[in-house]
Amino acid sequence: MEIASKGIVFISGRLTSEMLTKLIRLGIPVVVLESTPTTATIRLAREYNITLLGYVRGERDHLFLSRGIDMLKINTNIYAY
Repeated sequence: MEIASKGIVFISGRLTSEMLTKLIRLGIPVVVLESTPTTATIRLAREYNITLLGYVRGERDHLFLSRGIDMLKINTNIYAY
């Protein structure tokens, strides 16, 4: 799905590895979570090169994984791209 490969998915709850597997099949490159991702989800995102932002609430958030950046945890108010 070409349109999905240019999209971002926002999830207000917990993202399980099973849900992430479905997003991988769709080709979603970026997933934004209101909660903290599980360890299994982080591993799966790393394996499939998915950009994963977790605990996104107000002005606080963490970049857990980004394409080409391995397991950084930073305040995304500091732009790493």
